[in-house]
Amino acid sequence: MVIDTHVHLWRLDRGDYDWLTPARPRIHRDFLPGDIWAAQEDLPISGIIAVQAAPTWAETDWLLEQAAAHPWIVGVTGWADLTAPDARDVITEMARNPRLKGLRPMEAVAAGSEWLSTEAYADGLAALAKTDLVLEALALPHHLRGLATVAECQIDLPIIINHAAKPTPATVEAWRQDLAAFADLPNVICKMSGFTAQSRDDAFHQHVWDMVYGVFGSNRMMWGSDFPVLQETSTYQAWFDLSERLAIGMSQDERDQVFRGTAARCYGLNEEQTT
Repeated sequence: MVIDTHVHLWRLDRGDYDWLTPARPRIHRDFLPGDIWAAQEDLPISGIIAVQAAPTWAETDWLLEQAAAHPWIVGVTGWADLTAPDARDVITEMARNPRLKGLRPMEAVAAGSEWLSTEAYADGLAALAKTDLVLEALALPHHLRGLATVAECQIDLPIIINHAAKPTPATVEAWRQDLAAFADLPNVICKMSGFTAQSRDDAFHQHVWDMVYGVFGSNRMMWGSDFPVLQETSTYQAWFDLSERLAIGMSQDERDQVFRGTAARCYGLNEEQTT
């Protein structure tokens, strides 16, 4: 069975999804647990990680409510302001909820290359490292050097690079060079998701997959769909089928790591949640 480590839920009338506008008609509607369940009914997915889509604690609380009501939502990656004066106390309190598995700052798109590695984030990251939560990094290629610095300084903090840092054909060479730094940073994991948003070329996707495998190995790779954002460029079934083809050169044990094992380990899932 498969753990989908990157699924979004939203209800538009909650009102805190500033980026989700009518200009994105394929996804500008509610996506609730029933919609996710229906979309994956023909796939061997046993559980999902629900990932924040709004920079508010209210949305994180709503996601935790959905996880409490639907056991196949095996965890939540929420949001917190890691630069806030009370970040340490907030993170410590949030970590008490066993359904919360990680936190994801959401300002990376507008952030410079030193994002997360500046002094403003130091206390928040240190507090996060003292919990059982992971840091999910919505990074772009130009953030990788700074993220490697963070990983070196916070070696006890598991860091998951979302969407493999979104390399495109135009940025892939610089991305490849900076990605190499993570080979010796065992606390960093790469999430294999979001590929079709960056390119429609399957050969390019294979190139990216193989380079990530060369740096991280299968035990530091995890698969995700990025559904429903995925619907802007592909479908759940098509991306899953493509992912299986991208992994064809791996052994069965390695594929099991990418599609289930790494997620189970990183998010602290039990056997019942992964089968």
